[in-house]
Amino acid sequence: MNISVHEGLRGDLFSKQGEAVSVEFVLLEGFPALALTAAMEPLVKTNQSRNASTVRWRLLSTNGGPVTSQEGWVITLAGTVCAGNADISLVLGEEGDTAADTRLVSSHIRRLWRLGKTVGGMCGGLQALARAGILGGRSVSLHWQA
Repeated sequence: MNISVHEGLRGDLFSKQGEAVSVEFVLLEGFPALALTAAMEPLVKTNQSRNASTVRWRLLSTNGGPVTSQEGWVITLAGTVCAGNADISLVLGEEGDTAADTRLVSSHIRRLWRLGKTVGGMCGGLQALARAGILGGRSVSLHWQA
């Protein structure tokens, strides 16, 4: 799993004065389901351990329609990236260089970046961050297979 997060998560993720932290997962065709479940499980456990909805999340796509994982799972989503404005946005895509939905996803990532939101890419989603032009001159974390 390749993960790149905007300048790291600094400070207490849950210090929003009682508000839930919002996380959106932007799913591209062929995303690895393991990456999604691995990223979501700590959010579920955080809510369970605090006995509250400290973190809320949504699954998005470029067109709001279902997306199929590399394992063949068809995932029904909550909306489109155009409606996204989460505190943290993670793009998940197929391993390797995928150009699917490049313009819309890149535009979305750049918009969130300019608003000071935390953005990241997992697996092929890393290329979406590079295409958005936000990685230049910044330190990022990569998996050795990236």
